[in-house]
Amino acid sequence: MKIQLAEIVAFLISQFKKKNSKHSANIHIEAGIKWLSRAQDATPDGGVSIRFSLLRGWESSYPETTGYIIPTFLQYSKITGDESYRERALRMAEWELSIQQDDGSFIGGPLHSGVGKLVFDTGQIIFGLLEAYQCTNDERFIKAAKSAGDWLLNVQDEDGSWRTFTYHAIPHTYHSRVAWPLAKLYKVTEETKYLDGAKKNIEWVLSNQAGNGWFRNAGFTVENSKDPYTHTIAYTIRGVLEAGMLLEEQRYIDAARRSANEILRIIDPEGFFWGKYDSSWKSNNKFSCLTGNAQTSIILLKLYKVTNDLKYFEGACILNKYLRARQDVTTKNENIRGAIAGSWPIWGEYERLSYPNWATKFFVDAMILEKQYKDS
Repeated sequence: MKIQLAEIVAFLISQFKKKNSKHSANIHIEAGIKWLSRAQDATPDGGVSIRFSLLRGWESSYPETTGYIIPTFLQYSKITGDESYRERALRMAEWELSIQQDDGSFIGGPLHSGVGKLVFDTGQIIFGLLEAYQCTNDERFIKAAKSAGDWLLNVQDEDGSWRTFTYHAIPHTYHSRVAWPLAKLYKVTEETKYLDGAKKNIEWVLSNQAGNGWFRNAGFTVENSKDPYTHTIAYTIRGVLEAGMLLEEQRYIDAARRSANEILRIIDPEGFFWGKYDSSWKSNNKFSCLTGNAQTSIILLKLYKVTNDLKYFEGACILNKYLRARQDVTTKNENIRGAIAGSWPIWGEYERLSYPNWATKFFVDAMILEKQYKDS
């Protein structure tokens, strides 16, 4: 069901008036989870709709992000004791099993988009398969995860990057977020080939890091890599950080921290964070990539955990406060209640006029982390 123009106008007016949220963290988290549930229910297959578009309505299921939404739902089920979210997560995992290619890979893009198999998408689905396995001990999930991991290793270049089966057929430093699930696969299986593949990629990624923490090749395209979205900048940093934490590689953690320190320097005190940055950490755009904001908040919260440096926690809280004010938890329109838009203003360059499922997923993750640290 498509939203009408009058509803769009009314919604935007209400959002521009909104400065801060007076609702609790639990209300924001629950609203986000319920919207993600509606995104799953909007499709007939058990996957999660890629987005709700103000122009096109709900769209097809997206294998990639469904893969990493699975851990969020399993975590929320544990926190609340609500088994329905565990059931939803396992339904997502079953769907992923049903669409895996014979060689272990997964197709990119939303279902039926015609996009071929992709390295990044395959890596993200491993997250969900591993969580489903650890939740159920069902061997089908670990078998599928290993098959996906083996395919990733088979198509990995000698220098650790991936140049085939990649978006626009170029290497991306945000593939550090593919190295991370390979490292997780190693931890579960103890098969060193996955560790070797993960480390090879992270080393290549770090060879692309400048002294100020900025990463080359972090964009979707060669042109976009000159000033990539904070979405892919954060993908890159988090992959390095999580691999470092998982493998106890301090050099990786230090590299992520170098980037995070620069980001802390440029975050607006009110929480506004530009959507794209160039190699000098300067921006010429006029929108905020809300997805990247949420991802960056998670990075800062993870760094707070490993360093106990309060500046990271405070920076994350500033970003989350801004994001909470962008989430409408009271509108009667269920298509957008609890969702986070791709950009702010919503007509910004990233995921224009839409609510991609990963924006809300990362927001929920960030809010859960913030609440856990505040409650501990």
